[in-house]
Amino acid sequence: MKTKGSTLLALAFSLHVATSGASDVNDSCEQNIENIYPSLPDVSQTFTSRQGKAQVQESIKGSANLTNKAYSNEIKDIKVHYPAGSYDPGSMVRLGLPYGGIEFKSRLKQSGRECLILTYELKFDKNFDFVKGGKLPGLYGGTGNTGGKIPNGHDGFSTRYIWKENGVGAIYAYLPTSKTWGTAIGLGSWTFSVGRWHVLEQLVKLNTPGQADGVISIWYDRKLVHSETGLIFRDTKNLTIDGLLFSTFFGGNNASFATPASTNIRFRNFVMSSRRIANTSGQGAGN
Repeated sequence: MKTKGSTLLALAFSLHVATSGASDVNDSCEQNIENIYPSLPDVSQTFTSRQGKAQVQESIKGSANLTNKAYSNEIKDIKVHYPAGSYDPGSMVRLGLPYGGIEFKSRLKQSGRECLILTYELKFDKNFDFVKGGKLPGLYGGTGNTGGKIPNGHDGFSTRYIWKENGVGAIYAYLPTSKTWGTAIGLGSWTFSVGRWHVLEQLVKLNTPGQADGVISIWYDRKLVHSETGLIFRDTKNLTIDGLLFSTFFGGNNASFATPASTNIRFRNFVMSSRRIANTSGQGAGN
């Protein structure tokens, strides 16, 4: 006959094995690739309109809020500005108010990736008020669905981070299984703090079409905080990871999410890889 103590011990052991297994299995990708350093879109690039006129390719939304401190277009050390009162960019545009944050896509030069680890560092200004929440960069595939556009298994997906009230963190994934909005993965597994650098790492392993075997693993300041299996990203092999979705703003699409003061987040040392990066220091600027 099992005692209460032995039952609790067995449960604790099984939980330890499950956590260790997730860490061992889901901390690298099977296909080794060289480290990929995403770059800023070239906003000076021109394209020809249907009327035959040369126009500037405006590929960074909210570019006025971007300060690139690197000496090249590589995303080594940049600062993003959020004007007081700003929230969801779409709402700001409709209201004729200042755009808060930025958004752009940095595509992989080589497509077809089914597993990738995104690593970067960020630091919230000391006056940063998390209010009710906001978005942070993540990976994407296809159209990089966001904004309530639920994926159908063929068009796209995205895995941006979010912060919630008091700095509570999660990955805000747009998946075919999402309902009205994105799905919070690992909500409450970590909490951001202001005025210091944090390291974020996410592993995204796409599912085999027709099977629920996708994976998202999250490390915060080098510690595994959440690993979730059984996810569905796609229903077709044609949909793969296409790159970095650099999307960050306050919101939420109403004024209750707005930042009460002008503030900033610094980002540095972005890298996409097949294995976790042991040390990203030295790629970006100092403190």
